[in-house]
Amino acid sequence: MNDFNLQQAVEAWVSLLKREHMVDEAHIDELQDHLMCEIESRIAEGLSAKSAFTCAVDSIRQHPLLRDNEKVKNRLFNKLIELECGKQQTPDNYKRAKVIVTQSILWAAAMLASAILVGDHPNSKYLTIFVYVPLALMSIFSLNSKREIVIK
Repeated sequence: MNDFNLQQAVEAWVSLLKREHMVDEAHIDELQDHLMCEIESRIAEGLSAKSAFTCAVDSIRQHPLLRDNEKVKNRLFNKLIELECGKQQTPDNYKRAKVIVTQSILWAAAMLASAILVGDHPNSKYLTIFVYVPLALMSIFSLNSKREIVIK
């Protein structure tokens, strides 16, 4: 009894790529096409659909788009994003976490730089007005995802 559904397996693989953000959305069709070609050639060699799928997935992992993903996935920035939005990432959740982590890094850099550069300077209070207030406003606007800017 052969209960392996090749189409479902390919769809599950593509879904995994999307869910884990392993590849840019623009490249998913290309990888799916490579996978299908690989499966077809394995089936032509006489393998079952299940074996062909398994071999094709193992082979496609060497594709540059996926091979380089491990390097990207293990970067500190991506670890921080995962920490912010957890393992259950949706595209919207991932984008928001990316903005939050970026904002956090920018704020930390601004505070450290101002502490180092300004120190005990008598005009350091103006730093708050001319640097931190605009930075705070831009942070608020960028985090407010429901705000739409209409240019007429």
